[in-house]
Amino acid sequence: MNNHNEEAQETVEESLGIESLGEEIENYISPLDSTISPTIEDDPDPLQLRKLALSYDYLIYKIKDHISNLSEITYNSIQTKQNLINQDYLVNQLQLSNQFQQIDQMLIEYYQN
Repeated sequence: MNNHNEEAQETVEESLGIESLGEEIENYISPLDSTISPTIEDDPDPLQLRKLALSYDYLIYKIKDHISNLSEITYNSIQTKQNLINQDYLVNQLQLSNQFQQIDQMLIEYYQN
């Protein structure tokens, strides 16, 4: 069974033009590996501009997300306040006729005395 797997791997490697997948994986060095300090010749990005660009993009994304959340909260708060104001206005309008009647009654009583 192991022999069959090796033959299949060799067939895949040949069709992809890869000498050995194992050798490529062993030769790969992680850019975050702290044991190896990259030299200018080895590192295609010695100033780590790619990392800086990714950090900047992520920061901009988080800022936009935070602003979006704040604007949604603000909009909902304004809508709630507007609804409360409208509701209070309607309640006061309904009571306005009662208040006019009370004022008329008070004026009548005042002029009668």
